[in-house]
Amino acid sequence: MSTISMKCLNLLCSSLMLISFLPVFGEVKLKDAGENAAWEKIRSRFNGKTEVRKNSKGKPWQVKVYGFKDDKKGGGWARISIGDNGRVFEVSSDRAGFTNEEFKIFVAFKELEKLTLWHNSNFHDKKAPIENYGGAGLVHLKSLKKLSRVTLAGGGIDDEGLKAAAELPNLKYIGMWHVVATDEGFSYFRGNKTIEELRLGPFWAKQLTDKTLDHLSECPNLKVLKFGETYLTYEGMKNLVKIKDSLKELDLENSVVSPEDVEKIKKDLPNTKVKWRGLASAGKVFKESGWHLGKAKKWMPKKLIEEAIKQVESPK
Repeated sequence: MSTISMKCLNLLCSSLMLISFLPVFGEVKLKDAGENAAWEKIRSRFNGKTEVRKNSKGKPWQVKVYGFKDDKKGGGWARISIGDNGRVFEVSSDRAGFTNEEFKIFVAFKELEKLTLWHNSNFHDKKAPIENYGGAGLVHLKSLKKLSRVTLAGGGIDDEGLKAAAELPNLKYIGMWHVVATDEGFSYFRGNKTIEELRLGPFWAKQLTDKTLDHLSECPNLKVLKFGETYLTYEGMKNLVKIKDSLKELDLENSVVSPEDVEKIKKDLPNTKVKWRGLASAGKVFKESGWHLGKAKKWMPKKLIEEAIKQVESPK
């Protein structure tokens, strides 16, 4: 076969593979009856089309539905990912408004490994108590032995939600930012032996602080900690020396931290990759949003805030 013919054949194969991954609209019946019933419950919350993506073998691997009925703007979506065995291993959504009680729906997905609920709160109905969306519903999922990754970001997760998360038997990762949980919520993670990675961001409010680091220093297998949108000090960070043998990465992201304190913790954690975007990263946020700046001013050192903004206005 000529070189030109081979190139044409490869191009044709690539095109066919690309076409197979393009979404189509239609319905899907899942292999497991219980999972199918649970998906129907989720799908019934929406009035938009159902989008199906198939793998190279022509089998559905991702199903997504749009248009949360209770959202006046028609936003929101929910999606499931399906493994080669035909079972659901991931459920994700955005602005889908699952209450704590409705977390029971997810129990049907026996092979569930990952749960990601973006902006899961009372956005669609501000009259609904935000505590109904606090994540305490995770307590219903303790029977899901494969569930290892949970992200509840931009929503109403609170301390009761953290308590429920800490009780999950195989939780290795939790991501939560722009939420209402506090330092006290992480006290439930003291001594937790399964958690390996966390990403936190309290949206510049005095909710998650140095005290959270004290609690997390009692997690013996914590490997990665990403902590942004807050104010941290060396006094808080030095607690992490307790887990210096397990902690591989500490990412302070855009947190307000004294550069001197960052250098100190780097020396204390020589085998940990310590990352920080610098004060300018926080300064950029404060420069662009008076709302965020107002929250920071309520409790963060004035000198550091001013320096952060200065670095943006007059970069070196």
